[in-house]
Amino acid sequence: MINANLIRISEISTTLEIKSLLNSSDKVIHLSVTKSEVQQKEYKKINKVLKVLKDSPKFSCGRLFLTFEGYFWTPLEIYENKEIRKYVQGLYKKESNLFYFLSPMAENNFTIMRCLFRNNRISNKGVQVRYNVEVDWKIAIKIVESFINYSQRHNNVTAQSQWVFNNLMPTEYFAQVCELLGLEKELVTVS
Repeated sequence: MINANLIRISEISTTLEIKSLLNSSDKVIHLSVTKSEVQQKEYKKINKVLKVLKDSPKFSCGRLFLTFEGYFWTPLEIYENKEIRKYVQGLYKKESNLFYFLSPMAENNFTIMRCLFRNNRISNKGVQVRYNVEVDWKIAIKIVESFINYSQRHNNVTAQSQWVFNNLMPTEYFAQVCELLGLEKELVTVS
């Protein structure tokens, strides 16, 4: 467990239990997708959780921590694993507001986001392998615009400002994203 505020839910958790957890605390919902679900592109469990999160948009910003079971013995990061990348890409196609719900805890949102970008495999004389993630600015901007639009649509400007402050400002991409979106850095403030 990464944090005491992280509550793992199971496949048998009811919608009411998930909603109660969401509305009664500041706990983050930990949902683990199995290797079988990834391979079969099964989204039933995550769709159930996303439905509850969408039903309570004021309480659901940054409340989903997503992990993948069955890949612990591989040295690859999840964004380097082709199966997981395809699963996340399919999930993002189904739910374009996914990043509104993903938690910044342990950079979970950025790790999941990297699954949408191109990974270039780099080897050093055939021995050492590492991956270089190449940011796809069209996708990055779409994610930020989607987040901003979703939070505005649900009158959650505090969540919008906090997300920008916590997740975008610390990165090297902040100035570039602001420029591409036509935002002035000085105007993006936290309430």
